[in-house]
Amino acid sequence: MIAYDGSEASVYAMKQFVYLFPDLCSLETEIVHMAEDEQVLIPDKGPVSEWAHEHFSNVSIHPVTYSSGEYFASESNASSVLVVTGSFGRSAFSQILKRSFSEDLVEKFNLLLFSTHM
Repeated sequence: MIAYDGSEASVYAMKQFVYLFPDLCSLETEIVHMAEDEQVLIPDKGPVSEWAHEHFSNVSIHPVTYSSGEYFASESNASSVLVVTGSFGRSAFSQILKRSFSEDLVEKFNLLLFSTHM
């Protein structure tokens, strides 16, 4: 699974994953965009879809409308899941107020994570 939010960091993570693990690109791949509702458009869906279909042999792209952690945890119960995500910088104040998406995936849901930093 690839967590895609339209940021440069998420695109960079996808590219690095393909570069480092080309053999895994033949596995079923799901690119998900977290959104409040299904009416929210996936950022740059056309170019991302085109790129993804060139690099992954079995890929789907779609929005997810509920908590990202819950979604990844529910999917991981059905099969082995590796989540690809870009890193992000936040201020110390922001880190106090809200936990990191990546930390939640690892600590709360015990998911495998591939994360990159630009």
